Amino acid sequence: MLDVLINVLIQIGIFVGAVFGVGFIISLINRLFYYLAGTSKAVVYGTGIIGTPIHELSHAFFCVIFFHHIEEIKLFQISDEDGTLGYVKHSYNRFNIYQVIGNFFIGTAPILVGTTLLILLLFLISPTTFGSVSGVLSLNMGYADIFPSLWAVIKAFFSGYVDWKWWLYLIFVILVAIHMNLSTADLKGTLISLPFIVMILLIVNYVIYFINKGAYQSFNSVMITGETYLILILAMSLVFSLLTLVIGLIIYIIRSIAHK
Repeated sequence: MLDVLINVLIQIGIFVGAVFGVGFIISLINRLFYYLAGTSKAVVYGTGIIGTPIHELSHAFFCVIFFHHIEEIKLFQISDEDGTLGYVKHSYNRFNIYQVIGNFFIGTAPILVGTTLLILLLFLISPTTFGSVSGVLSLNMGYADIFPSLWAVIKAFFSGYVDWKWWLYLIFVILVAIHMNLSTADLKGTLISLPFIVMILLIVNYVIYFINKGAYQSFNSVMITGETYLILILAMSLVFSLLTLVIGLIIYIIRSIAHK
């Protein structure tokens, strides 16, 4: 019984904590990027014209999946009032648990969809590099393998630098990753769904445990593998975001030299 509760706490910590943690770090990286690169219209709109529509479409995608009503959507706009580049206004039935849980995925969509899109695009642009990365991810992994596997994924990803298409892909990565940050409104939306996610995880774990302890062991193994993949994917989103920070630093150095 205690083992089941510990497993549930681990699942909650990884499923919720990892996504929130990565979202927070990416938001910090986003702020640092604009601090270094500047907030001129050329920088803001230049990075936003691709990244913002993908950010907003990711919200809209999960709105559709969880049957939320999209009231208004703006994929990209030039706004001098509050700097809002895009938004999705949606409503839902607060008494529908499925729709309430959807708030978590809608709020964190820019990270989940953005990273998935970049991985799929890597397959299209650089199949060899994608093969190297997916080869690492396809290994049978547990929690103890996360950091060694992440390092192997990073090395596999950067092995494609000899291909000019990889550099083209890298530009797209930067434009998308800089807008995978979660806004305050995104984070507030996810908080509504947390009690229901915790409740469902508790129920599923204990029901399977009481029905068949052997089946529960298999279920827990599947959860561990899935959580490991999730952490690695989220870690890749951090790698993508850190690349934008490097670009921001380069722009900052160029600006500093130009102003001397």
